[in-house]
Formats: sequence, structure tokens, C-alpha cells
Amino acid sequence: MTRSKLLGAAVLGCLLLLGTGCQKYQMMPSMKLSEFNTNPATTPNELEFLNIHLEIHEGWSFLTKNKEVRADTPTLFEAELFEITDNKGNVSGHFRYTDFPDLNGNIVPEKLAKAYVEDFIKGVVNIQVYPTYINAQLAYVVSGTVEGKGWDFMAALIPEGSAYNEIVLFSDPDYFKLNPEVAYNIFSSYKVVENDKSMRRIAGLPEFLCTDGTWRWALDDTGNTLTSYAIADGDKSDIIAIKVGTLNLNTVEDFKQWMSQSEKETYVSEFPTQINVGGQDISATGLIYNLNSGGKKIYYIIKGTSTMYLVVVMYEKKPAEITDEKVHQEWPELRQALTQYIRFTEGQLDPSGYAAPLAAPAAAETTAPAPAPQGTESAPPVIPAPAAGTTTP
Repeated sequence: MTRSKLLGAAVLGCLLLLGTGCQKYQMMPSMKLSEFNTNPATTPNELEFLNIHLEIHEGWSFLTKNKEVRADTPTLFEAELFEITDNKGNVSGHFRYTDFPDLNGNIVPEKLAKAYVEDFIKGVVNIQVYPTYINAQLAYVVSGTVEGKGWDFMAALIPEGSAYNEIVLFSDPDYFKLNPEVAYNIFSSYKVVENDKSMRRIAGLPEFLCTDGTWRWALDDTGNTLTSYAIADGDKSDIIAIKVGTLNLNTVEDFKQWMSQSEKETYVSEFPTQINVGGQDISATGLIYNLNSGGKKIYYIIKGTSTMYLVVVMYEKKPAEITDEKVHQEWPELRQALTQYIRFTEGQLDPSGYAAPLAAPAAAETTAPAPAPQGTESAPPVIPAPAAGTTTP
């Protein structure tokens, strides 16, 4: 996500005084987002991360980038917390957080909206500004068109003390004009949650929930073959990341054939095992791969009722006394993450998956190779902590 560099003193003045810019805009009547369908998806697609609860539509993803902090000075802290994509190239956006530590008092919502449209955003025309309520607080929705591109622009401005949250979405021309509820439903789903709580819930995938701050969501990865999310513990252990997802493949051999197209990882071995996820001992097939850049990945393939599930552990080193085949059973930090923070929901697992590991398929049962895996060598980025004295949403 991108964010324009703001000058602390100038912005502070805009929030305290009436905007004096010359950008043209139209103030609109108050909007009730509750009049729209407040659940943006027919199936769950929810994130709780850095105090934020947000819901997006089915098939959409949240992403993070390596450079989140855009400014960190005594008068201004701003960070890009994550991006939003529909994975079709039609809609993209981001969630921004901006804090003014030296602001005496709280941001006034009306003045924030005026400063935003008059001074902050550039290259947006046909601007309309709607007062509304989000998370039971006065907020503003801003719509417009990106000049020269024709893209639709939608933003929600949500004040929070001396800071404000900004959800920005861009769409193909006229998409939001014809379907404004697509953006409104995302805006209306915003809530504030406990600081240490992190959750990722995607329909069809095992759920992640951690309320003690030990592990946090890191990124989503959605493609034709793999739909997944990753979690990380912020360098508290030598585990780089754990990925959880579903495979659009039929057999373990299909997976190995798919992975053989990657130039970033090298197959080592396969072994039957049991892995405890959410307190359930589940039969799985383990596959060990070496990363050509260093480190190791172990893929655990689990049989579901209608799909294959994948749990991936990525690490550079491990306790010397634990073999690769036993890390999920004997590495305390890994076992805690798998048993306490990730769980399958009722009906996801095939009962036969408890009895024995997945068998190697007959040759006739294999399918054509899937597209080569993308990005399997990358670890999820770590969100940096805010500067001392600042808060996160």
C-alpha cells in the first residue's frame, strides 16, 4: 500500500483549523451504512490484526509489505498496515494508520474530512463526502474518480483519539459507482479489538486465533493451486513462519509434481506421521524440502472431506536434538502454535484421515501438473512496532 508523505506541522494545522485548500468537493447527506448488507461475504473472510477487525469479500485477500512505516517523527507517525485485493485485478486498496502524538486533544472528524479532501488527497476529482458512523463513532466516507485513470476511489476516515484510520479502495471505472455496497460493507465491518488478539478466518480453511500476542497473522497467499494464510511470532523463536491452506490437487503425488516445478526448493524425503492441530491428532504425510537460499520447509498434507489441507513449517534452524521428522511433535514453540492457535472446524476432516496417512496414488489417478508454485521461498514480512509513545489501531 502507498501513502503520500505528509508534513507534520502542516497536517496538524489542517486538523485544528478549517481546511483552506482549493480542491472542489460536495458535502452529501449523512449515510447509514447499516442500510447495506453489513456482512461483506456470504462466507467468512475476516482478519483481526493490530487492534483491527475487518471483513472482506469471498475470494479476496489481505497482504502485507516490507516497508510499512512511512513516517516516524515526534509530530507524525504513519504506517501502512496491510493491503486489500480481490485477486482479480479489479479492486485494490490498503489500510493506513496515522497518528499525531503532539496533537492537544482528539481529532475532530468534520475537520479531518475537510483537510483530507482539500489538502491530503491529490489527483481525485468528482469528490463527494458522506458523514456516517463506523464502529459507533462519527466517521466519513469519501468517493471520487482518479483523474486521468478513470478509476473509482472510495475511502473511509475513522478518527481514533489523536490518530485516524484510513481504508482506501480503488476499482475499475464505474464499478463502485454501480456497486457502492462492495466498499461500504468493508467499511462498516471495521471494529476495534484487543491489542494482543490476532485472528484469520477464511471459509474452508482451518481457523487461526491467538489472544496472548504470541503469534500474529502475517499474510495471505491466494492462487489457482493454493489458498492459504501465514502466521509468524515476530522472531520469538527460530520458526520463520507457519502457513495453513487448502490445495486444489487430488493426491500427494500431484503435490510433489507441482513442487518439482519450483527452482527455489529441493525435495528431500517423505514420511508418514501424526500432527496435532487444535488438540486433534491427525494423520498426515510429511514432505521435507530444503530451501536453496538456506533453511528448510516441511509440508504436512492432511486429508479433508472434500479437499487436501496443507500445514507448512518454515525454519532456518531447529533444536539440534530434534529431527526434522519430529519437529511438529517435539519442538515446544511449534507444538504450542499448532495445538493452541490453529483448529479445524467440524466437518472439514475426512474421518479416514485419522486412521492412516494418505497413500501414494496409482499412476492413473494423477492429474496434469498445476502451474508452478509462486513465492514459496519468501518468508512473510514482520510488521515493525510503532515508535515509542505511539499507539496502533
